[in-house]
Amino acid sequence: GLTSSYTALRRQYPEARLLENPVEGLSDHFFAVKAMACHTDAQWWGVKRDSKIFRRLLSDPVERRMFLAGGYNVNAQKLVNAMEVCGKNWRERCDQLPGQTQRYLIKYEWIHNTLFDETFRTRLETLDLVALSDFTRKTKTPM
Repeated sequence: GLTSSYTALRRQYPEARLLENPVEGLSDHFFAVKAMACHTDAQWWGVKRDSKIFRRLLSDPVERRMFLAGGYNVNAQKLVNAMEVCGKNWRERCDQLPGQTQRYLIKYEWIHNTLFDETFRTRLETLDLVALSDFTRKTKTPM
């Protein structure tokens, strides 16, 4: 889980001086960001052992971003396996990744695009989300 990952990062990166208590460390933004940096570094070093995947990630910033985001949900080796087995479809239609990770990456990409992709954000702003919400509420079947 999250606390065991934090504890492992604390052992692997003593120079980061993460708090000993994982709950406190993950609750404190300063230490949580330090733990994120350590986690990203650990994931990146893990993938560097596979030069083909490493080159692919270096050449494609979107793949690299999604890989590093996915590393917060599963370990890097599962992501590497998914990339090797499923190629470009490693995020959507790949039985090498747990469904939870696939859903996490969809949500991550949606949030990223909402924040940083002006075209995507403009498309969202033109949708009548209130009307869509009303329609969804009215069409739900009672239990």
